[in-house]
Amino acid sequence: MFSTKGVYRIAIIVEKNEAEPLIEELLSRGLVMLKDAKEYNGPFIGKKAREIITFSKIIKEKMPPHEEGKKCNAYTDEEIINYLEAVSEGKAIDYCKHKAAEELLAFANKLLECEKKAQKIGKSFVLIEGWISKNKLKAIEGLIEKREGVLEYVLPEEEERYGPIKLNNGGAFKAFEKITELYPPLKYGSIDITPIIAITFPFIFGLMFASALDGAILALVALYLIKKGKREFGVVLGVMAAASIFFGLLFGEVWISHSEALLPVYEKPMLLLYISIAVGVFHTGLGHIIALINAWKEREKRKAYFEHLGALLLILGGITYIAYQTAGLALGGVGLLLIVLGGSKSIAELPHVVGHIFSYARIFAISLSHYSISTAFYGLAVGFFAAKSIVGLIIGGIIVAIGHLILLTVELLIASIHTLRLHILEFGTKFVEQGFAWFSADEFKLKKIMLKKGLNIKSPMYKGE
Repeated sequence: MFSTKGVYRIAIIVEKNEAEPLIEELLSRGLVMLKDAKEYNGPFIGKKAREIITFSKIIKEKMPPHEEGKKCNAYTDEEIINYLEAVSEGKAIDYCKHKAAEELLAFANKLLECEKKAQKIGKSFVLIEGWISKNKLKAIEGLIEKREGVLEYVLPEEEERYGPIKLNNGGAFKAFEKITELYPPLKYGSIDITPIIAITFPFIFGLMFASALDGAILALVALYLIKKGKREFGVVLGVMAAASIFFGLLFGEVWISHSEALLPVYEKPMLLLYISIAVGVFHTGLGHIIALINAWKEREKRKAYFEHLGALLLILGGITYIAYQTAGLALGGVGLLLIVLGGSKSIAELPHVVGHIFSYARIFAISLSHYSISTAFYGLAVGFFAAKSIVGLIIGGIIVAIGHLILLTVELLIASIHTLRLHILEFGTKFVEQGFAWFSADEFKLKKIMLKKGLNIKSPMYKGE
């Protein structure tokens, strides 16, 4: 498990004759260019930034008191200017817009300094803008500092926690980042759940879609997708296919008809139900563990203890009660006490602790329906095969082919949707707290993020146009 890291906006103003080799070096180190580098002879400060400077007195004199924990939306420079005009006419002060105006003013003053410096030097300059992962920042800063001809550069502080999040997994794990990115953006520094999803997603899907034959068909589709350049989708589907084949062999779903099983869950349906609930206990418990670690890292000890440790002890108590009733009651009692001490929010989550576990019974229902429908189609075809005639064989073959095609497409869709639902809702709601944004090279090529005074990337209260 790895922590999520930020991707940050950087800006460099460099002498024109030094720009090309610097750009090549930056690209080789992972820079995603915001747009093509352009000559930057001035004005270094745009019309709207100059307009912001005219409101300097209002911004400084009417700054509202700091509001701890206040969450703000992003504002364009036009929205900020309209707000400042309203304040100058005596309208009410808005904390978030005023903070964004303060950041924009700091940036405008920074550009003004650059303009004056460039005019004094009297040379042509190029502006380089782009995005870089946090783990590359120190190397980039070292590279820039060694270069002659750099007029100014803007990098984030080491502890800057704003900015889009980029996942950084290798091998087959990387393909599963597409599933992780279906969640809201994870908070900076929280656990990257991609390696976990790469294991649990195929596992749960395989339980629902247990069929060696269907798994083999999916594997062929996965190979085709990889060959056609859809590697990430192909890898995910391939791993899901492998899980389907494994559980198909284990449960006796090898060919069109049912065969002898190593684990006869379809002959003993309650066994499959117990397995499904056990998966729910493990999966939701894992979600609480991730949430506990994230809360501890964020120094939110109250949430860590009362919400997530309490839930874990309650779950553990329920498991222990099966074999050791006294110990189970003690653990469950401590967990329940912690949840109650956590207040109304923790208590409100109490039904979900149990409810989410029993939601995994859908694994039992979907897996059993897959087996039942498959058996029904095969049973219908057997009568025609028994006739031992060419017509009977043809009709039986058509029934098997059409039935299997329907089963493959419909059950595949159902199993995939419910596997995703269990990961997003029952598992994900334990620990997901929304961060800023997922990083996308295509999307963020057009996005501008405000630069704070002191060579920092801004908080997301301002979004430039």
